[in-house]
Amino acid sequence: MNIIALSPVYGRPAEYYQDKLRYLHPYLPSFVNIQYRPLPCGFPSIESEYHAASNSAALLEQVEKASKEKNVDGIFIDCFDDPAVTAAREISPLPVCGPYNASIKTASLISSDIGVITTDDYGISCERRKALAHGYSHFIRDIKPIGSRVLDLSTIDMAERISGLAQEFEKEAIYTVILGCTGMYLQAEEAQQKLTAAGSPVQIIEPLRTGMLSLIMLISGNYTTAMPYATV
Repeated sequence: MNIIALSPVYGRPAEYYQDKLRYLHPYLPSFVNIQYRPLPCGFPSIESEYHAASNSAALLEQVEKASKEKNVDGIFIDCFDDPAVTAAREISPLPVCGPYNASIKTASLISSDIGVITTDDYGISCERRKALAHGYSHFIRDIKPIGSRVLDLSTIDMAERISGLAQEFEKEAIYTVILGCTGMYLQAEEAQQKLTAAGSPVQIIEPLRTGMLSLIMLISGNYTTAMPYATV
């Protein structure tokens, strides 16, 4: 199974994507091969509707290219905002998946009360807007910021902040918490270990892994996300 993982941003070093592949490797079936592709231009992170809209044209060009290649089974768009995922499904016959919907739906299988850890204060507004647009507001009880922009996530102690915020959610009887950025994968496992060691029942939903495994499920089940009657 061959998956093209499209990074909807520009300018990240090759090591950034190699680290993601190393993180994903233990969770993937042996028959899955993932190739990351960044954009040739655009913003280095997506932290607003403006960033997403600006980068989407280049992203969709990459979707079209990947869709025409031989031996490609699915496309993953690596951003918790699911930028251009619907548009990508209009133009691609391959299954296309992003981490946002996959993570919310996975979390909803675990609990009817969900928390989201976003990046900064503006991220709260963005998450509320997405929840309303997708009809998830009844699941998402609270949203808390980790206090960092996307490009600065690697400079903070994410495990400590994630586990601390998760314990705040626990006080609200919210026991399923989604990380609101695929860049938070770096210390997600350490954060879960901290919570488990503290006796906390909170489960962390990491969107990079959750989204990728959801795409693998779609491909394995021979499902398609294509919109055959879309006018493009």
